[in-house]
Amino acid sequence: METSMDHPRAVLAFGPFRWLPEQRALFKGEESLSLGSRTRGILSILLEQAGQLVKRNELIARVWGGIIVEEGTFRVHISALRKALEHEHMTGGYIETVNGLGYRFVGQVEYLAAPVDPLVPLQETIGAASKTRMIGRDGIVATVQQRLQEKRFLTIVGPGGIGKTTVASGAMEQLRADYTDGAYFIDLASVTDERLVASALADALDIACDTSDDLNQIIERSPTARS
Repeated sequence: METSMDHPRAVLAFGPFRWLPEQRALFKGEESLSLGSRTRGILSILLEQAGQLVKRNELIARVWGGIIVEEGTFRVHISALRKALEHEHMTGGYIETVNGLGYRFVGQVEYLAAPVDPLVPLQETIGAASKTRMIGRDGIVATVQQRLQEKRFLTIVGPGGIGKTTVASGAMEQLRADYTDGAYFIDLASVTDERLVASALADALDIACDTSDDLNQIIERSPTARS
């Protein structure tokens, strides 16, 4: 059974996805997908052992490094990974749950030679808002930028599929330089329990927290607090 360890510099391809192990970057076509550091860590291990059962305890030990992780928190990252890997031609998804044991990557993985000019993730920092190609939305992006300079919070509303996330990401990309610690995209779509919002935030900011008081630890360990 081949694994990614046999191809240390290869690009791993499955379906429309490409995984760059050295950069720990995931692409769907030409689009760079934004994943938190621990979600990417889980994917890296599952791809490293594609087709094999990876026990839940092994994933936690390698990704969290000994931190106690509640079941709900762990499920948030698995759900986020499954959502990122959604693909209409892959019935049942790429991540198989083996009840009571762990998880298995079940897709067919190809190992491609690393390109001469390797793909570079569009996000410049872990969890950062990705650079997005937009056409005909300069006006609304400029409005969002202006409003964000006037108010701390801004909600963009509208029917599904009209590009709210694209506009928000575009605005934050333009404003990134105005914020000392950059801009981050935090996807809460897979979070179904409000108690796990802080865990998703910590993952996006690459802040190691135990589960006793995530929010206070995020505040204490955030880049602003450390500066």
